[in-house]
Amino acid sequence: MNALWLLVVRPGHAAAGVELDVPERMHAVLASSGVPRRVAGIVTTEFSILYYALAAWRRAPFTPTRFRAFSYHRRNGLLAILYTVLATAVIELVALEFLLRALHPVAANVFLVFDAFAVLWILGYARAVQLRPILVTGDALLIRGGLRWSVDVPRSAIEAVDVGRVKAPDKRTPGYLRATTGQPNVLLTLTAPLVATGAYGTTRTVTRVGFSVDDPNTFSLALAQAPA
Repeated sequence: MNALWLLVVRPGHAAAGVELDVPERMHAVLASSGVPRRVAGIVTTEFSILYYALAAWRRAPFTPTRFRAFSYHRRNGLLAILYTVLATAVIELVALEFLLRALHPVAANVFLVFDAFAVLWILGYARAVQLRPILVTGDALLIRGGLRWSVDVPRSAIEAVDVGRVKAPDKRTPGYLRATTGQPNVLLTLTAPLVATGAYGTTRTVTRVGFSVDDPNTFSLALAQAPA
């Protein structure tokens, strides 16, 4: 496990030379060590939560060389919601700790562990949303939704892109993935199915992806540029 923590301070690259973010580095190391895919996904998610909650406060959003980064947490107020939930959880933790400690110390200890983990999870997820933007380069679109979903889309796999007031399908529509929280302002249609990777090793085969960006106009221009 110490090797996983070393990955947060050492840059990592895929075989093609593309820079990898911390969760992808962790997953790549585990997969190359023969760890089953689902187990690797669970370990990667848990360590990533701890990393973003505790060790990423001076990090800038992950933006590899020659990529353009687009955030997705300002227009929809996602961070404000997450930090409000976090503050509520902390207040609840302190209040119930005092109450239960006096009445039942053992129950207080159990509650403390579970509530502290919940606080770390919310904090880690919020930081991941800030530090894992959607990325555009000459030959690919890397869609990220914090630690919730990620899907790498080659430009050659993009059939159509709608930006602005899009009419997104219902979240339960087969083949459709809502990659970020909130109402999408980008709807991507693919030429062929791709596999999206979710938290804890989950996967989903998708043909359409909806997500939001804070600057849809600039995003549209970046995606419309001819591949380098």
